[in-house]
Amino acid sequence: MLKRLTAKQRNGLLVIAAVVVVLCILGAVIGSWFGGLLLAGAILVVLAAQVRFFASSRRELEAAGNEMKILQFRTDAAAVALARRPAAGSLNQLDSDRVITIIGRGHSGTRAISETLHASKVDMGMPLNPASDLAPRGFVVDACRMVSRHVRYLGNLQWDYSQLQTAPIDPGFKPLLEVYLWSLFVSDSPYRGWKLPETTLIYPWLVRCLPEIKYIHWIRDPRDNILGAHMTDQLSEYGVECEAFGDPMTSRAASWKYHYDIVKATPRPKHYLEVKLEDFVLQQDQTLKRLQDFLGFALNKVPVRTDRIRLWQEDPRHKEVDFLQEALQELSYA
Repeated sequence: MLKRLTAKQRNGLLVIAAVVVVLCILGAVIGSWFGGLLLAGAILVVLAAQVRFFASSRRELEAAGNEMKILQFRTDAAAVALARRPAAGSLNQLDSDRVITIIGRGHSGTRAISETLHASKVDMGMPLNPASDLAPRGFVVDACRMVSRHVRYLGNLQWDYSQLQTAPIDPGFKPLLEVYLWSLFVSDSPYRGWKLPETTLIYPWLVRCLPEIKYIHWIRDPRDNILGAHMTDQLSEYGVECEAFGDPMTSRAASWKYHYDIVKATPRPKHYLEVKLEDFVLQQDQTLKRLQDFLGFALNKVPVRTDRIRLWQEDPRHKEVDFLQEALQELSYA
C-alpha cells in the first residue's frame, strides 16, 4: 500500500501517526479525564488530516490522470502512425511529384507559401507550429549535423560542398526523416508537403533521397531577411564550420549566404521552382499562376503584407555586406 503512495503522501501519514502517538502518551501520563480530551483531540486531528490528505491526493491523481490522458493520446497517435507507417527504408515511398517541400532560410516568408498550400488542401503535416513549420524540428537538426560533417570550410565564407554529392549518405539520415515525416506517411490527402527552414541545410542529401518530389525554393532579399533573428543565425549550432562574428547582422548574413550557396551547389532536381517573396507579395496573381503551372493544381489566395518589402531601406541597422553583393546581383536585387 505504502509503495503506491508518493514520498509526500508517505511523509504526511508518518507525521499524523507521530502526532497521535504523542497525544496518547500524554493522555496516559496526565490522567484519564484530561487524557480523554487529548484522545478526542487526536481523533479530530486525524480526521482533519485525512480529509486534507485525501483532498490533496485526489487533486494530484486528477492532475496525473490528465497528464496520462495527454501521454496516452500521444502514445495512441504514435501507435497508429507506427502501425500504418511503411516498413524501414520507407522514405522512398514519399518520392512522388505529389509531395512538395519548401526550402529557404528562416524569415524568407516561407509561411506565406505554406499557408497557401494548406489553404489549397495540401496536407502540410502535423503538428504545425505558429510559423506553419512542421514540428518538432529536432530530428532535422540532427540530420543537418550529419550533412555538415561532409562540408569542408575553405575560409573567407567559402565552403566545398562536393562531398555531399559523392560520399555515402549517413545510414542514420533516412530514419530521422522517416520519424519527422510520419504524418505524411499516414495522410490520405492526394497532395502532401512540409515546410521547415532547416530543410535547406539537408537539401543536397534530400535531393539524392527524394529526386521526384517538388522543391519550391523561397528567396527573400537578404537585406530584409537578416533584420530578424532566427535559430539558424549561428551556423555552428548545425555543425557548420564558420568564423565567429561579434555583430549579429553579419552572422545572419553569413548564414543567409550558406543557405543560398548550398542550394546553388546542388544539381537541380527534376522539379524545382525558385520564387521570390517580393514577387509573391507585389505580383501575387502572376506568381500564383507560376506556382499552379509548376504544381499542377489550383491555389487559393491568402492575405499578404506589402509593408514587409524593402524594410532595410529605413532600418538604421542596415549596412552593406560585401560578401552578399554577388548574390544580390544574381537575384537582381542590386
